[in-house]
Amino acid sequence: MSPSGGFSRRRRWSDIIARVSTTEYEDLLRRGPRLLGVPAIPLGALVVANLVPLAGVLLLGWDLRGILLLYWAENVVVALWAIVRMLVVGQIAALPLIVFFCIHFGMFMFVHLVFVYALTEATDWDRVEWHGSSSFTAPSKPDASFLPGGAFFSQLSWWALAALIVSHGISFFRNFIAAGEWRTSTLNREMGRPYPRMVIMHVAIIAGAFFIALLRQPVALLGVLVLLKLAVDSLAHVIEHRLAARPRPATTTE
Repeated sequence: MSPSGGFSRRRRWSDIIARVSTTEYEDLLRRGPRLLGVPAIPLGALVVANLVPLAGVLLLGWDLRGILLLYWAENVVVALWAIVRMLVVGQIAALPLIVFFCIHFGMFMFVHLVFVYALTEATDWDRVEWHGSSSFTAPSKPDASFLPGGAFFSQLSWWALAALIVSHGISFFRNFIAAGEWRTSTLNREMGRPYPRMVIMHVAIIAGAFFIALLRQPVALLGVLVLLKLAVDSLAHVIEHRLAARPRPATTTE
């Protein structure tokens, strides 16, 4: 047997294995267990991770600050996974856009953190003064600083954040890598993915949290806030990955 013949056969087997590990494997995953038109495992992981704060409210006495701080930290997780996806799609060419994304998204994150701090720590909701039935003033606490310090982050539950990190990681490996979403994605698309989630979901959450703080944080409404976030997050996940799974028209070259 000639060396060239052996090399040729090994090359053919490696080509077959490569095809099985990409096209056929991705097709197999697309036909795997599904729920609401998307892979069931990432969606299930999302639901489980988002039920952890509900357990915190009902069993561990979490307050509004702990919940909103966790959801703010989740945005950091979302941004980090977006950077990983950008590196997968664009590799080294993605670095300039990643730098821009870190600065731009970081500004949104800072403003969001200031809102969370003002709503849950800096405002003295025990001294609310009502003016009629539709307006009021809520003074700041005398010892409140302009920006949150290290003590503000003491109520962040690291194990609840770890559950959210795992949930987003499962979605990354199952949907983006294994199911082949990265093949049809672009750098601009991956850079823009975190923004709608942050704007839609967290504007709604902060608006709801405002009324919960005004009503002195009843446990029932805190639970409703967590369930609202779960519903919005699940809907956004389903829409995002159903759109990503749609076949895109093939491009032709001259």
